[in-house]
Amino acid sequence: VCFGSSREKQCDTPRDLGPVMAVAAGHDHSCALQADGKLVCFGRNDERQCDVPRDLDPVVAVAAGFFHTCAVQADGKLVCF
Repeated sequence: VCFGSSREKQCDTPRDLGPVMAVAAGHDHSCALQADGKLVCFGRNDERQCDVPRDLDPVVAVAAGFFHTCAVQADGKLVCF
């Protein structure tokens, strides 16, 4: 459940979002780490902070900043976008 200001749709949780292990909230975007390791981001995307790379391997941790998102893959590689 997401609540508060959603003027940039950062609280418009996707209907098909599966079980979530972790969440990260940026300035105007949010990211959910699903139980299967898939990362889903939503909200404002001015700087492509919600454009999860298609080749992103399973994720174990996520952090969201003002206009960026970083994910730690299961192999330990850090990927930021």
